[in-house]
Amino acid sequence: MNKIISDILKLPPSNSCLSKICRTTKLTLILISICSNVLRYAKLDTFAHGLYNKLHTNKWVGGDASRQALTGVRAPHCFFICLDEVIMVDLVKFCNYFCNIKILHVKADSFNILFAQKYDILVININNLNSLQINVLVELMKNGVYRCKKALFPVSTTFWVYAVKSYIRSEQEFNTYIKGNLLARFDFLFELSFDGEEDIIDEVLRNTDEVGRENGNLHFELNKNYSYLKKSHLTHFEFKGMCSVTKSIIQKYFSMAADLSTLTVHHIGICELLCISASLLFKKKECLIEHVVLGLFLYDKFVSSTKNKLTQFDKNVLDSVMNSRGEESFSFQKLMNYFSSYLGATMSMQ
Repeated sequence: MNKIISDILKLPPSNSCLSKICRTTKLTLILISICSNVLRYAKLDTFAHGLYNKLHTNKWVGGDASRQALTGVRAPHCFFICLDEVIMVDLVKFCNYFCNIKILHVKADSFNILFAQKYDILVININNLNSLQINVLVELMKNGVYRCKKALFPVSTTFWVYAVKSYIRSEQEFNTYIKGNLLARFDFLFELSFDGEEDIIDEVLRNTDEVGRENGNLHFELNKNYSYLKKSHLTHFEFKGMCSVTKSIIQKYFSMAADLSTLTVHHIGICELLCISASLLFKKKECLIEHVVLGLFLYDKFVSSTKNKLTQFDKNVLDSVMNSRGEESFSFQKLMNYFSSYLGATMSMQ
């Protein structure tokens, strides 16, 4: 696990702005990209509905208890605050290896691009949307349908929406284009920032052209060591599923939530998808305990507080492991030990 994560987080090269974002953030976005592609093109069984039913014993969502289809489960909608648009451009180039992702240019494109059902993720600069387009986006994210004239079209695409930090001069200004409670529609919230922001933004802009020329080399490096994660290969992967122990770990996590009234089947499904994506990253056909622990930590760190109140972990534990540069200290045993004590159970690496 350590080597695979350490090596993939070394990409893109050091002269790219993506090499300077938080390693925990980068790993999470890689896993989200993987699960976004797998979810659309592969057949998966999920226990999200069953677990939701156990936690809400008097409520069942999605049909009878034997139903195991991914109905109602989707990849996460994500919101980003970033220093400069070039960061999102580089991020899309990188993630395009793992899934079909595109930046939606609202002047040249429109939401009608959804009819093609070609993209797993659409990336949108919210600064470029007018009020009408924001309302359309709210409905897309809330109901999973695109209203075109009088027809309703189901949408499986998820959305990454970003705001450029320099355009946000005040919270009041920010709220002027976060209308219709749009922010509450996002599952994960990310801030793409760096240490010493004022110094690094010049470096980011200075290296943009050079990084653009090296994009082909980036995918060459990914293909050399991570060909099994390429979007065209992910569509054919075989996954056995989760064992009873890994399912019980996720159930224990959600059952300890302070407020189950805010919990939806989407939360459980998204968390499950992150764990499955971790298994795929580590070339495993089944979800092991350490994959679930990693998935839960990443979910817990970035899940939007406006969606549910589940942020329970000591985030410093995850950050100290993920952002350690030394190979010896880059160990998930520390996560396992913390998680084991948190659940009051003994879990060993498999």
